[in-house]
Amino acid sequence: MAQVAACGVLAVGMLVHEPRAWVVALAAAVAAPVGSAVVWWLAARWPQQREALIGLVYVAGAGASVIAASHDTQGRERLTALLAADVLWAPWPGVLLLGAAAVAVLLLARTGVLARDRWFYPLFALALSAAVPVLGLYRSSRC
Repeated sequence: MAQVAACGVLAVGMLVHEPRAWVVALAAAVAAPVGSAVVWWLAARWPQQREALIGLVYVAGAGASVIAASHDTQGRERLTALLAADVLWAPWPGVLLLGAAAVAVLLLARTGVLARDRWFYPLFALALSAAVPVLGLYRSSRC
């Protein structure tokens, strides 16, 4: 879902010149649940191939992100920022949002609601759409 959220961020960067932070967050928050709906539908239709289908959605999101970045004059910079954001320099509002999302997910996990796919995928997507702009897609191992 993180790749699909990033794809939404890069697509809005391609379509809107200098998008505001809330527009970028909204793009991630819309793209990730759409991607989770696709994963949920595919997993329900072909449950034996769930892992492979999730991998295909991952690759499609990553590929679409690269294509969207190639059509944006600042796409390389946006993609670089999404790939390896710096946790040490994360803005406090983003950290607070991630903390609130973590508390909400923990509370939902205690109720058992996350054991069902129809709730897990969209909630997972929303949590990731909050995390991607702050933490990036991939963590590097450099010190």
